[in-house]
Amino acid sequence: MKKIVITGGAGFVGTKLSEALLARGYRVHILDRGEPRIKHSALTYTVSNATVGISPTDIDGAYGVINLAGRTIGERRTKTIKQDIYDSRIKTTHNLVDAISQSRVPPSVLVSASAVGYYGNTGEKYVDESSPAGRDFLATVARDWEAEARRAEVFGVRVALVRTAHVIGAGGLVASLAKVFEKHLGGYFGSGRQYMPWASIDDIVNIYIYLLEHPSASGPYNTGAGTPLSQKNFMRTFARARGYWPVWWIPAFIARLVLGEFAESLLTGQRVSSDKLRKLGYVFKYEKLEEALKVGK
Repeated sequence: MKKIVITGGAGFVGTKLSEALLARGYRVHILDRGEPRIKHSALTYTVSNATVGISPTDIDGAYGVINLAGRTIGERRTKTIKQDIYDSRIKTTHNLVDAISQSRVPPSVLVSASAVGYYGNTGEKYVDESSPAGRDFLATVARDWEAEARRAEVFGVRVALVRTAHVIGAGGLVASLAKVFEKHLGGYFGSGRQYMPWASIDDIVNIYIYLLEHPSASGPYNTGAGTPLSQKNFMRTFARARGYWPVWWIPAFIARLVLGEFAESLLTGQRVSSDKLRKLGYVFKYEKLEEALKVGK
């Protein structure tokens, strides 16, 4: 039974991923600020704050490490919250790679989270993994996050980076949208033409495992499924699939007034290509948003 260490493994994606790895016969060790949501005979955990430090003993014996740690970005951003968003990713990843370097035998592979926000606001232009990083706050976070993860390559560790799209499942984005649409306040922001890449929770979990197990997988991978959708079409599809109505137009100035800097994440988007992942051999389970939303209830 190969050991997999997961930082941030007690969260929404981490829990689903842990369940899938355990079902495949792996041993899983979770590092997080809270206890795991699940129990299993092959599951162990350490409750700790990874931004302070990670013990190399937690890494010892691991075949692979999956790095998911990071504070949610879906909230109004004060200066303190922005610093925590940054530190919970960059400091954690820095400490993780330091622990890998000090472990008796480094793991074979590190699969580390990133985000399609790496590209900033790309408008109508398609972007792939060779496209440059943007310059806004979330793009800077993603760029520095990836750079810290790639330090592990110096120690002979294969590094794959998951540029995560909006995750469709019974949590995360869908849970947040449902609360708003249930109050008949849901809609699209600004022009609605900004692109909103997405992937089902099943695909996100499967992608992590695919990159973990595929010996030639390295570097960044976009994870957007299907044909890229504008935010207007995304929200209309969500409302139709869940039986919500109406879908409002929310002017940009109102979004900025109510949400502050967080509004910029809703007023910008990325039209991403996931061809690199497909050429590696990965086949998306859900290519249509309607199907993913039905499963993610």
